[in-house]
Amino acid sequence: MEKGIKYDVKLKLPAGHALPKPPLSVVLGPTGIDLTKFCEDFNKWSKRMKGMVDVGIVVYNDLSYDILTKKQYLDYKRSVFDTVMSASPIYREFKEDEDKRFHM
Repeated sequence: MEKGIKYDVKLKLPAGHALPKPPLSVVLGPTGIDLTKFCEDFNKWSKRMKGMVDVGIVVYNDLSYDILTKKQYLDYKRSVFDTVMSASPIYREFKEDEDKRFHM
């Protein structure tokens, strides 16, 4: 069974120095995840990086989460957008027209 997505958040955090206090607690608090565990995981994940790190955090319905780099997060968002758009009848009609116009 596929996990449902509860939240997805894009943040800029200091590599290896995330703390469970504001502003991080303000952004991730409503998601319901354990902030101290998240900070430990993030700090371990980013210990070899320097400066501020652009990350995407995807929180699932079961309160598990994925920490993604900026590129991974953008690829994820693009795939979600394509899935939503491909289900739209308007998009399908547009795509069929586009295929007819450009692939003759």
